[in-house]
Amino acid sequence: MAYAQSVSLVTFTAGSPLHAADLNTNFSELQSQITALQTAPAPTTVPAAAITVETANCVYDSTSTLTDCTCATNQVAISGGAYAGTGADGTNWIAESRNGATSGLGSNLWRITCVSSSTTKRVECVDAFAICVAVQ
Repeated sequence: MAYAQSVSLVTFTAGSPLHAADLNTNFSELQSQITALQTAPAPTTVPAAAITVETANCVYDSTSTLTDCTCATNQVAISGGAYAGTGADGTNWIAESRNGATSGLGSNLWRITCVSSSTTKRVECVDAFAICVAVQ
């Protein structure tokens, strides 16, 4: 909720005297802001029927060693992950799990990479997934 602050709060510095009028003005202003927040209308909610939640199609690219999960163009990838698994070279761990928009790839993409703990090289993640949401 946006509102205009009607009174500037008085700030105090070390060693300066406190005046009752300044303190009362500060408390009055803070109380009015609290009251405004308490009486503000509740945020509008989206009806559940207008929300679609699906999982994405995930593809591992052995050349780039990346797993990209792509949602429909009208959806946003809101979360994702994978089972890192174990391989011939040891236990793996998830090194990257993020929305593609962070690297200019679009908000409907989720990127996941897994790394071998023993070789520190990227390996294929197991059971990669992304959660896609659309609001109609």
